[in-house]
Amino acid sequence: MNNNPKKILFGILLLALFLPMLQQGFNFIEVKPLKGAIVNAKDTSFSMNGWLNATYQTTKEKFLNDNFGLRNIFIRINNQIAFDVDNLALANGMIIGKNNYIYEEGVIKSYLGDDLCQEKSLNDQLGQLKDVHDSLKRRGIDLIVVAVPNKAFFYPEFIPDRYGKKKKNSNYEYMSDTLKKMDIPYLDLNSYFIENKHKSAYPLYPQYGHHWSDYGCDTSTVILVKFIEKLRNIEMPTIKYDTIVTGFDYLSSDYDIAAGMNLLMSLNTFKMGYPVMSFKDQGKAKPDVLTIGDSFYWGIYGTGRAGLIFNKYSFWYYFHELHCPGNPILQTGDIDLKEEIEKHQIVMIMANPLCFNQLGWGFIEAAYKLYHQNNGISHGPPKAINQKLNDIITSIRNTASWYNEIVKKAESRKIPVDSMLKMDAMWMLENAK
Repeated sequence: MNNNPKKILFGILLLALFLPMLQQGFNFIEVKPLKGAIVNAKDTSFSMNGWLNATYQTTKEKFLNDNFGLRNIFIRINNQIAFDVDNLALANGMIIGKNNYIYEEGVIKSYLGDDLCQEKSLNDQLGQLKDVHDSLKRRGIDLIVVAVPNKAFFYPEFIPDRYGKKKKNSNYEYMSDTLKKMDIPYLDLNSYFIENKHKSAYPLYPQYGHHWSDYGCDTSTVILVKFIEKLRNIEMPTIKYDTIVTGFDYLSSDYDIAAGMNLLMSLNTFKMGYPVMSFKDQGKAKPDVLTIGDSFYWGIYGTGRAGLIFNKYSFWYYFHELHCPGNPILQTGDIDLKEEIEKHQIVMIMANPLCFNQLGWGFIEAAYKLYHQNNGISHGPPKAINQKLNDIITSIRNTASWYNEIVKKAESRKIPVDSMLKMDAMWMLENAK
């Protein structure tokens, strides 16, 4: 009788040891797949050559490690313990803040100004941006810049104390201040979110998500439509909130960071608002829009909202993949940049403040090169073009009134005088008859 507890315990331990093997063989427990960028090793077939050079053993070991029975449950248990006991998120680059607010570490460093670029580098890019804007404007195309919200700017109070209290100027703040002084249409949704944080009827940013809430995305869509209407003097489709469902959708982007942490139990949070909207487009203008953006734009493009407010629309994801409804995804190298730009009425650069250190992800530089090296000013060999450009710059410098105008324009745009000189000289060369 006294041995019964020991036998029972031994039996439980034995079962626990064989349970993964039984699960792998019979799959008697339904196991949810892990979320996130999970790539499991693939199985391999036996070969004598693979056995002799040990590639078979190595590949097979990786496969068994990634695919044994109940592995996903064990991973969730381990991640839950790390979260509850050590306040750690076992997900790449994720940080647990105060009150369990979860951040991507990059947005914290961006907010604090730890990735601040040199002022000259930012000014040079802004100078090129202005020049691209002017070149497109002459062709009847509007270029606009939209800053979407950033979680660290929105919830700075929950950033862990170990990051310090001292905040420096950030790329976003520097470029945002400068853009507002330049003649470039600029919509700062990040500032709007911060200003309306405690005024909004429903949360604009979730506790456990990377991106704006559904309500925040829909609010931004309405603001964007009004911004474009004013810019182009048109009347776009009317957007109406039919109803707003309250609660929390664990399958929505409001929970995407926590979902990627692969915990055993779901995390509690506050109620969110999920709008049900209707769009009336009869007799309304729907412009053709090319968007160069980050993952925030999926909230507008991927949900079908873009098709309700725009006519022809494309999404150049990080200026790497071009997504067009009904067409295969294209890589940047396979696209005629000039043709793609000029078949739209609006070019929109939409970026999170985290990405303001590389605004446009290369689009600005490529468009600048296109309109000033491959179009308009390519009237001869490179040496001849450079000589013409230098002659114009020298002429400007030698004409006091002209040079003073350049200085004033540089000061108003907050860019170096040399950059303004080159931009004006290029404009003259491009428009030379």
